[in-house]
Amino acid sequence: MNYFMDKGLSKHAAAGIVGNLYAESRLKTDAVGDGGTSGGIAQWHGPRWKQLQAFAKARNKKWTDLDL
Repeated sequence: MNYFMDKGLSKHAAAGIVGNLYAESRLKTDAVGDGGTSGGIAQWHGPRWKQLQAFAKARNKKWTDLDL
């Protein structure tokens, strides 16, 4: 929540985002779901997950890196 509030969001808005991320992945950046077709803290699906992985690789980072 502090991350989002530091970016200027209200406490309620930050809580909403964190609540959604918790529901998607239990806040685990390495979560994989939907039979292996979704991944990450926000459970990016299909092409978006592939794009996240490519984006990370191009920057020599892991797709599980929260700062990515």
